[in-house]
Amino acid sequence: MLDPTNPDLPAYTPGDTADADFYTMDYSGSGGVTAQLQAVGGIIIPSPGGSASGCSADDFAGFTPGSIALIQRGTCTFREKVDNAEAAGAAGVIIFNEGNAVPDDDRVGNLLGTLDPPQADIPVVGTSFAVG
Repeated sequence: MLDPTNPDLPAYTPGDTADADFYTMDYSGSGGVTAQLQAVGGIIIPSPGGSASGCSADDFAGFTPGSIALIQRGTCTFREKVDNAEAAGAAGVIIFNEGNAVPDDDRVGNLLGTLDPPQADIPVVGTSFAVG
């Protein structure tokens, strides 16, 4: 969606299809967030698979509370990543796909994820490797 406060930013399309840019994860918190984006430790580019980004509280060392956490998919559950982000004071979370091609398992396209219940306190979206 276009940000009317900054029309120079690209427009991102939500949805649960491969051509959408992001997906609001099941059990995500609700609301809109405008904050600085901050990458979380453990991101691997290019990824051979097995990223542990966001799986440990140590990954958030130096994280600025109130920022949006950018986390790479891999190793632990989405819920663990989100719980660690919440504990670090994140205002929201973007989990981007891992980026490695695994047979019969797309780790590149739009990430259609589900958090384990209960509902998260902050908004959480999944996105493709390219958008992330």
